[in-house]
Amino acid sequence: MNAETMLAMKRGAGALKDIHKQLNIDKVDQTMDEIREEMERTKEIAEAISNPFNVGVDVDEVRNGAFCLFSGTAFSRIGTDLFAHPPPLSL
Repeated sequence: MNAETMLAMKRGAGALKDIHKQLNIDKVDQTMDEIREEMERTKEIAEAISNPFNVGVDVDEVRNGAFCLFSGTAFSRIGTDLFAHPPPLSL
């Protein structure tokens, strides 16, 4: 059992040596830079899809406004709570 474990560890060490012969820090840095660029491109595409008319909408402002409307705080400011019993939201 111990001999088999030692043999497996030697093979693993050999495999790592082979991998490290093909890699160096410059290749790793280049790959990481490429990944960062692609992630940035992915983010830009996602933003373009979520805002197809490029209107410059502040998503947090819209969410806060919707929260105020549906929680009734927008109407309680003027003394009228229209959402005392809000209808269920359906998406």
